Amino acid sequence: MHLLRIVIALATLLAPVAMAALRLRDTIHTENLRIYDSFMSQIHLPMVYHAYLKNNRVHIDVYDHEGGKIVNYATYKSSTRAAAFFQYVSEQPPWKAAHLASS
Repeated sequence: MHLLRIVIALATLLAPVAMAALRLRDTIHTENLRIYDSFMSQIHLPMVYHAYLKNNRVHIDVYDHEGGKIVNYATYKSSTRAAAFFQYVSEQPPWKAAHLASS
């Protein structure tokens, strides 16, 4: 019983670390990774992007940093890890959430 408590305690402590290790790329289904990589390689400063999950699809909106207008967007089939990633992002402080959803 004591060993079980240790395992549960470790799992509780390490869960945020495991989620933080996820990247936006991990939310994309493997069928779409080549297209995603090509799309992301076209994003350069001063562009910024915002990613979110909607209807089991990962949406990425690319904005012109200066004007704030959407200049490009993409939608991808989500992976099995997408919901957990975006749930984790939504629970973070705004400054950290913005970094996670755009990394």
